[in-house]
Amino acid sequence: MPDPTRRPGAARAEGFARSLNQRADWARQIREGFRGIGRMYGAWCAVHAVLSASVENGRISRQNGVLSPESVRRFRRFAVATGGIPLDLTDIGGPIVGGEDPRAEILYMLWEIIESRARDRLRVCRACGRWFADEMKSARAVYCSASCKNRSWNRPRRRAAELPATSSIARGRQDSHRRRDQPSLSRR
Repeated sequence: MPDPTRRPGAARAEGFARSLNQRADWARQIREGFRGIGRMYGAWCAVHAVLSASVENGRISRQNGVLSPESVRRFRRFAVATGGIPLDLTDIGGPIVGGEDPRAEILYMLWEIIESRARDRLRVCRACGRWFADEMKSARAVYCSASCKNRSWNRPRRRAAELPATSSIARGRQDSHRRRDQPSLSRR
């Protein structure tokens, strides 16, 4: 039974974001000499390139329900490079990605994300740039975690945003507790 607190598409977007972020770990492993995952890393970099062309304000923008023309062009180039998605049928007749190239499965996952409602839940963190699944009811998350939010929304940033002052002194009410006709007790 599905979890009632999860939003539609959040689970798919979360898994996709986790895989997309894993490419950074793979890059480190490749640099350290483990080259067996180079093709997978290259495929996830291509997915990042496809999606990042459509990101505006941390979310994948949709113009008339489709991705930006640049994202579509990059997707087609990625699909041609991998040789398309070779689909086979399972024993019960369901489609499954076939072939030897692991990039085809990644291409299929990208296609599923683009075509599903999960695309609306996939976001890029404003602070660290990692992909994450927005599980908020309002679908307005901009940070992947509380630590990213705290790191980003610090005192200099709040001051730069010029938010209205909240202290009584800043609002000009420093003597609000005293009557106006009482003399000040300070020494001159």
